[in-house]
Amino acid sequence: MRPQVQPGLHVAGFGVKRLAQWSPTVAVWGGVAGVGLLYFAEKIPKIRRDLLQNIPIIGGHWRALVEAADAEGQ
Repeated sequence: MRPQVQPGLHVAGFGVKRLAQWSPTVAVWGGVAGVGLLYFAEKIPKIRRDLLQNIPIIGGHWRALVEAADAEGQ
């Protein structure tokens, strides 16, 4: 009698062990990409108001920039 082999769980051709090995690398690259995107999009007023000003602790930096820009415009 032949042993019955059942395939393991695969996602897009990657097994669970391989996904566990790659997940920290993918998370770091995703975080760096997100920070880079915010760096380049910092000049957009909607990004400043809706995202950057709402970051705890450092959000006040962008509040001061927006208020200074508003004061110059008047």
